[in-house]
Amino acid sequence: MKKIPVGLAAIVLLAGNASAQSAAGIDPVAVSPDKYKVVLDNEQVRVVEYSLKPGEKDNTHTHPAKVSYVLNGGTLKIFPESGTPFSSEDRTGDVAWMNAVPRHFVENTGTTPVRIVLFEIKQVQFPRVSSTKDPALVNPTSIKVKLENDSVRVMEADLPPGFQEKLHAHTPYVMYILNGGKVRIHLEDGRSRESEFKPGDVFFSNPVTHWAKNIGTSSIKVLIVEIHHK
Repeated sequence: MKKIPVGLAAIVLLAGNASAQSAAGIDPVAVSPDKYKVVLDNEQVRVVEYSLKPGEKDNTHTHPAKVSYVLNGGTLKIFPESGTPFSSEDRTGDVAWMNAVPRHFVENTGTTPVRIVLFEIKQVQFPRVSSTKDPALVNPTSIKVKLENDSVRVMEADLPPGFQEKLHAHTPYVMYILNGGKVRIHLEDGRSRESEFKPGDVFFSNPVTHWAKNIGTSSIKVLIVEIHHK
């Protein structure tokens, strides 16, 4: 069967009438709690870790609008409730935005465990920061924009040992730690604090202006999902 990249897979699923099913949404966490784990939940966003071992299937579910980031790639077969099953090759580091996805279930037809972190966006009502404090513009060597639309901006930040960012600002955002380490956060008012990040840690922040320095011995890599609108 032809393999469809994750972004195109979403489009195929959306060919079903997602809006008609929205009132009867099926939470994947409720129906497949061994596959979906909530790691953060507030008024702006819910973050869910999804894992599926080779040969495993989840149960029929739906999704709200969300960002997907592939932590560990592999081959998945998607079974829409209405439509023809198809395969998707998800690669580690892939990022995609998906609008509401109607009923379906998924099987891991590959040879590797697949792990994906989902950022379900609940509210989008925050203005962008000014260009003079835009994190991607003032820190071009450490921050890479992976995806951007009217609802979110997804960035990867890499901080090698000793690296010091420049002052920048964020709209409300979620930070998911990919590679951990020790960091010192400096706020605009001069206050600072030290933190030890571990892989899989998840943090939410309201709008903030700050900069960070890697004060440890390991490279730090984080995924940042900003919530905003254009």
